Amino acid sequence: MGLHRIAIALTAICGAGAFAHIGRADIIYTLQERTITAATSANGQTLTLSAPDFGPFVQSLLTSTPFNQPGGTTGTNSGGSTIDCLLNPNTVRATGHLEGEGGTDDNGNDVFGEGSVLIDVTFQITQATPFSLHALARPGTSLLEEFELRLRDVTNNDDLFELDTTTPPQIVDFSGNLQPGIYRLKYKVETIITGPVQSSDFALDFTVPTPGVMSVLVCVPWLCRRKR
Repeated sequence: MGLHRIAIALTAICGAGAFAHIGRADIIYTLQERTITAATSANGQTLTLSAPDFGPFVQSLLTSTPFNQPGGTTGTNSGGSTIDCLLNPNTVRATGHLEGEGGTDDNGNDVFGEGSVLIDVTFQITQATPFSLHALARPGTSLLEEFELRLRDVTNNDDLFELDTTTPPQIVDFSGNLQPGIYRLKYKVETIITGPVQSSDFALDFTVPTPGVMSVLVCVPWLCRRKR
């Protein structure tokens, strides 16, 4: 099944399970750490940008450097990250892409380009509410590439949802109910490329509903992941 058809199918699933007869439950943010990183191993450079506050975080990073390849040729080592992240009263939403380019240097060593994103927010829910959690599958399968998606009930010291590098890549379509309390949502994705340039999308959507709005559906169009 093509990715476009998958997106259509998931739209139907989300629509069928959309929330009805629900009350309003705002997300009250207490802590946030949102960061993107780009790195190149050939020159040991790492660039990082972080969100200064709870406002929109829309940024991009790109670093690139030449390196010597076997046979006297010159290769390009690059890493990049782009993010568009909003912390709204009812939604944590982020989209963007990670990229890298590398190869083998004239000493036979791997040269890698890296891009990564971290979204780590702690928030309070003041009344019982349904929620939905959606995310694209992680772009790679290497244990060297950090990946974590975790929704934690801090009040009761319990993980409600968890994926990491030991679990197979998978599209996340998860929902449930939250009781009043403190919660933490952490999402980290990293790509490490040691060959020709590759770019992979990431996307995260955590939503608690508002009256008359099935906001869970807005997450579906970006389930068509781009990778080149």
